Amino acid sequence: MNEKDIEGQLQEQSLARPSAMLDHRMNALFHEERSKRPHFLLRGVPIWLTAAACLVCAVAGFGARSMFVLRRHPPTVVYFFPANEEMARFLTGPKANWNDGFDFSQAHVEVIQPPAARGNQL
Repeated sequence: MNEKDIEGQLQEQSLARPSAMLDHRMNALFHEERSKRPHFLLRGVPIWLTAAACLVCAVAGFGARSMFVLRRHPPTVVYFFPANEEMARFLTGPKANWNDGFDFSQAHVEVIQPPAARGNQL
C-alpha cells in the first residue's frame, strides 16, 4: 500500500456523530478527578508569612555571601618627605619645636594598592 491508497481509504471512512452521552461522561470524569486533588494547594499564603519567609531568606543569603566573598583591604596612602634637617628636627625635636615652619607642601603622596587575592572571587 502506498500513501495515496491509505489516504483514499481514510477519506472513505464515515465520521462518528457527536455523542452527548460521551460529553457527559467525560465532564463527570474531569469533575471527579478535580475534586480528588488536595485543596491545600488552592489556599493562599498569608502576607505576613510570605514577608517573614522573604526576610529569613534575605538574612540567610547575606550571611552565606559573607562566607564566600573575600575581604578586600583598602588602598594605603603613604606620604614621602624629602630628607632634610627641618624634617629631622620636626620628628625628633621637643614639642615646643613642632610648629617651627616645616613646609609640608614638599611631601610626595603615593597610593599603594594591596596585591590582588588569588583564587576564586565572586
